Amino acid sequence: MDMLYCRYADKFMADYQQHMSSKVGLKQYNKDLLSKLLNNMAFDKVDYTNFFRSLGNLKVVPGGSDDELLAPLKNALLDLSKERKTVWLDWVHEYFELVCYLVSICPYGNAGNFVTFDTWGRYGRKGHECLW
Repeated sequence: MDMLYCRYADKFMADYQQHMSSKVGLKQYNKDLLSKLLNNMAFDKVDYTNFFRSLGNLKVVPGGSDDELLAPLKNALLDLSKERKTVWLDWVHEYFELVCYLVSICPYGNAGNFVTFDTWGRYGRKGHECLW
């Protein structure tokens, strides 16, 4: 029975990690990034469905303001204090650093000055098919 439980636990965790990674558009599980995200979401009582749908609308434009960066998430991130806004901005910046790194190794070349996400949270260089 213990072996069966261990196999179930391993399979469950692998499936969970894959599911959560795909929710944010990553092929591989990033424990640190996803742990911070889930902790932030729990702390701020964020609606998971609204957040993950809104995540697909994030855009990074060099020189854009922090408010512009978080604007697509405003329906999910309600009534944030200045301190909590800073925590969320830190997470989004970390997220984009990872995403921009992955896009930079895209076979179609560098992400340039604009990274966009499709409605499923996948990202890629605008105008190319390199979406993860």
